[in-house]
Amino acid sequence: MTGIEMLRELALDIDDTVKVEWFVKGYDERSRWKGHALAHELAWIADKIESEQRERYDELNDENERLRDMLNGVSYHLGMGEDVHYYSDDNYDECQQSVLLAIDERLMPEGYEWPRYEDDKPVMLGDTVTKYVGGGEIKVRSVEFLENMTYLHERFKTDQIAIVRPGERVKRQQVLAADGEPLEAGQTVWDTNGDELQVLSIEDDHERHVTCHYEGIDGIKANGWWLPHTLTHQRPVLDADGVPIEVGDDLYSVEGALSFHVGVIDRHACRIATNEMYAIDKWADPLMFTHTKPEPPDSWDRIEKDAQLNPDDYWMHHSGSGEERENAALAMSRDIMHRCIALAGVSE
Repeated sequence: MTGIEMLRELALDIDDTVKVEWFVKGYDERSRWKGHALAHELAWIADKIESEQRERYDELNDENERLRDMLNGVSYHLGMGEDVHYYSDDNYDECQQSVLLAIDERLMPEGYEWPRYEDDKPVMLGDTVTKYVGGGEIKVRSVEFLENMTYLHERFKTDQIAIVRPGERVKRQQVLAADGEPLEAGQTVWDTNGDELQVLSIEDDHERHVTCHYEGIDGIKANGWWLPHTLTHQRPVLDADGVPIEVGDDLYSVEGALSFHVGVIDRHACRIATNEMYAIDKWADPLMFTHTKPEPPDSWDRIEKDAQLNPDDYWMHHSGSGEERENAALAMSRDIMHRCIALAGVSE
């Protein structure tokens, strides 16, 4: 589910009577949010984001047109003719490779070839490749042909190069998911929300964004970008709050009555067990648990200690509305009184 889809879903789930001003810090009567329904404003924000994305998409389309004209112009003026697959929206990679091959045949020094990856695709300026010394990666800024060797440079430093010997292929720098396994096109992965995705490609930008195919709301297919560290090859098992569960985590039942130390996770069946439960083949539903430790029950000792706090410190440890925070001392006295009445088990 994309951020916009989550925003729309939240807008649908919020009651129309809820106002934005209830949640605005330092709200006053001149606020732009006065009288505005929270659900309406969230939906409006989602529409605005979508509109801005469409504008950006149109800009990219215009840039795409200019790129097409440039590539086709290069192929024409260099006399490549039928050797080149002319660029269109669905054959960019083929066109790019054809242009490079044609240039390679005309411009490369005798005995050299343009550096290529193991899948035979040409290395492009701006690509990220494995560094020759010490591992790591460099971004290719220039290519040098010297004494039968090919040097890929990021900067003019000896430790920022990749060396390609005759007949060798350049190794792509692996992009790792959160589980430490390399990401590759065609893999099935999951994001931190537990949504299943299909890897389409790995971008060669600074963040190494991963383009994935997914099924959105109402079964609509779409593509999106994810950062590598937000993806995993194993289906995440989530608690009641949507937080991923890992072996060794301490969980608490939603109602707060039970504690649970995770010993085993069955990701395929989406279930968890303690080591003792696993020994007798017993499992628990992860949605019955949370990572949030429940507050201990109120007591006379707690009330006595809280009564010695100043009002600001008191409300740092206890939830309260904005109105209560503004009248901290009075609200603190009332809250302690209500706690005493509740603990004594008498009606107000």
